[in-house]
Amino acid sequence: GEVILQASRLICDANPPARILEAGCGEAQIIGALVDAHGSPAGDQSSVGIDRDTKALTVAARQYPGIHFLEGDFTDPHLLLSLGKFDLLLLVNALHHVFSDAYAPELQEINVGLGKDNVRASFAKLAETLKPGGHLILFDGLEAPESPDTPIQLRFQTTQA
Repeated sequence: GEVILQASRLICDANPPARILEAGCGEAQIIGALVDAHGSPAGDQSSVGIDRDTKALTVAARQYPGIHFLEGDFTDPHLLLSLGKFDLLLLVNALHHVFSDAYAPELQEINVGLGKDNVRASFAKLAETLKPGGHLILFDGLEAPESPDTPIQLRFQTTQA
């Protein structure tokens, strides 16, 4: 809810309708709600959702025909370059998958250093998809505290490119 509300405010403050990219869109509830509420330039599917999950994208395409969906890896720099620039980049519960991809089966754990490097590199490439003055909405990761008595702290922030 808060992500959609913040994104809607950004779109309304811009010259709508904005071109949106959601990396790791799943069934596209967030980008779908935004495009439904604000439209897409000339209805031309200029907003894009990317995900690796074929089933989720099938659901997304059926529910949101005004959005272009791509099955693929949103960390692929060639794919990102082919998409052009966007006014709004949504990264909602997606970057942790990039970190988890550094799982080392021989160690039966995630290679933390590699995972962090992967996130940094992916984030840098994703940020390049933003137009000058574009916005990023990032929400990801919830790490349980050491003690179950310690409250979990959430932070929400928007930034402009």
